[in-house]
Amino acid sequence: MRAIWRHWIGWGLGLGLGWAAPAGALAPLSTGAPGSAGAAAQAAAAPSLAGERAAARSHLAELLALGLLGEALAFGQPLIAAGQPLADDGSLRALVARALASAGRESEALALLEGAALPEPERVPLTLERARILIDQDRLEEARALLQRPGGSGLPALYPEEPDCWFLLARVHARQGRLDASALLAKRFLQLAPLDGQAASAWHLIAQEALSRGDAEAAAKALERHRFLEEWHGLFRARRLQAFRAPEAALPRLGLGLLWMRVERFAEAEAEFLAALERDAQLESACFQLGEARRLRGDSDGALAAYDRGVALAPQDLELRSNRGLLRLSLGQAEGAADLEFVVAQEASARPAFAPVFLGLARHLAASAPQRAAELYARYRDLGGREPLEPAAGGPPPEDG
Repeated sequence: MRAIWRHWIGWGLGLGLGWAAPAGALAPLSTGAPGSAGAAAQAAAAPSLAGERAAARSHLAELLALGLLGEALAFGQPLIAAGQPLADDGSLRALVARALASAGRESEALALLEGAALPEPERVPLTLERARILIDQDRLEEARALLQRPGGSGLPALYPEEPDCWFLLARVHARQGRLDASALLAKRFLQLAPLDGQAASAWHLIAQEALSRGDAEAAAKALERHRFLEEWHGLFRARRLQAFRAPEAALPRLGLGLLWMRVERFAEAEAEFLAALERDAQLESACFQLGEARRLRGDSDGALAAYDRGVALAPQDLELRSNRGLLRLSLGQAEGAADLEFVVAQEASARPAFAPVFLGLARHLAASAPQRAAELYARYRDLGGREPLEPAAGGPPPEDG
C-alpha cells in the first residue's frame, strides 16, 4: 500500500552526510543502444564536438554501469582509435580501459592508459583508472604514488575534486592496514558522491575501522548503510537495464522513480515518473508518485495537478484522494475536506495507514462541527494515532500513520 500524506522515506545516511550528489555521480539513462534510432538521433542532434564528446561519455558510462562490457568495448574502442575526433578524450579512454580490465584484459587496459600522449587535464582520468588496476593487482605503493599528494601536508588526495581519488586512496590505506586513514578518506568520498556505485564499499571500509577500535554501534550503522546501498544499486541496475532494453516500457521508469524516492532524490524521481506517463498516460500509480515527488520538493501546485490527473483516472483510489485532500487543507483550500469525507466513508479506510486522514478532517471541522470532529478524532485514536486534536501553532500537517 502507498503512503498516506507522510512519505515513507525516513532513512538517512548519518555522519553528517546526505544523499545529494554531483550531477555526474550516476550516468543518465540514454534513449537506446548504440546503433539504435534513439542513439542515432542523439548523435545527429549534437551541435558540436563538445556535444558528441558528452553524449559518448554518458553512453559509455551507462553501458559500463549496466555491466554490458562487450557493447561498451564495441562502442568505445572505435571512438578512441588513432585519427578519430575523440581520440584525445581522456575520460573515454579511461572508460574503455575499465571495460578491458573488467573483462580480464588488464595488460591491454594498462597499455591503453600508459601509451596515451594527452595534455595534463585529460590525463587525470587515465591516472585514476591506472591506479584502480594497480590496486586490483596488489601493486599498492605504485597506486598510492599516483593518488596521494607528496610530502604528507595539506589534502592527502592528489586530485581532491575527483571522488574516485579519495575512494581509491582509501582502498590503498585499508589494504596496507591503516584503517583510520582509510575511514577518513572514505567519509570524504561519501560527502562528494554518496550514491556512487562504490559507496557501499566505502561504508564497508568505515565499518572495518569501527570494528578495529571496538565500536560495535558505529560498525553496525555503517554495515546497515553498506547493505542498503548494495541492495539499492542492485535494484537500480536491474531497472536501468530493463529501461535500456525496452525504452518504450513505462514500468521500468516507474521502478526507477521509486528507487530515487527511497534515497530522497525527488527531482530525479519526478523525471522518471514523467517518463513513465509519457509511455503510458493511463498509469495512475505514476500520477500518485509524481504528486508525492513534487510535494516533497515543495511544489504544491505541481503535486495537486498530478493528484488531479490520478483521480481523473481512478476516482475511487483512496490514497490519491487522501493525499490530495490533506494537501489542499494544508494550503487553506477547504474543498480538500470533500476528498477526506469520501475516504473516511469507505470501509477500507479503517486501517492505521489512514489515521492522518481522520486527524486532518477532525482538525478541519473542530471549529464548525465539534461533535463530528470528536467522532473523527476518536476513530483516529482507535487507529493508533497519538497527536492531539489541536495542532501546535504553526506545526506541520498530520504525521501519524
